[in-house]
Amino acid sequence: MKILVTGATGFLGRSLMRQRHTAELVGCSRSPCELFGPSYVQVDLTDGEALSKAFASLDPDWVVHTAALTDVDRCETDPSENRRLNLEMVAKVVEVCASQGIRLVHVSTDYVFDGGNGPYGEVDPPNPLSCYGRTKLDSEQLVLN
Repeated sequence: MKILVTGATGFLGRSLMRQRHTAELVGCSRSPCELFGPSYVQVDLTDGEALSKAFASLDPDWVVHTAALTDVDRCETDPSENRRLNLEMVAKVVEVCASQGIRLVHVSTDYVFDGGNGPYGEVDPPNPLSCYGRTKLDSEQLVLN
């Protein structure tokens, strides 16, 4: 089994890539990276054509999508970049995975909740208070659809 980890140079992606697995892990992100050697490819996930070619070439069974703009303050001050990286990029990943028959795990955030009644479970109603949280909730709905 081959698992592609997007956002492999970020905190969560890097942590996943360093775990021992029986599956073959391949990381990708937009930044160059030598940490993972041949188990890494540089790809701009916002470029649908490059994304499609990379996924087809790598032929993963699963994609674990950890790539995101997680700077909550920046998401508030730059809502268009927030939307581009936290929703539009997800739409491209979903589209390519669906067209190539790749299973997808999408990582969201606790910012989809308001913090008033935690800890939260999967069935608790979301109530995001920030631009980041609202966009991540929208990306969850996109993946579910």
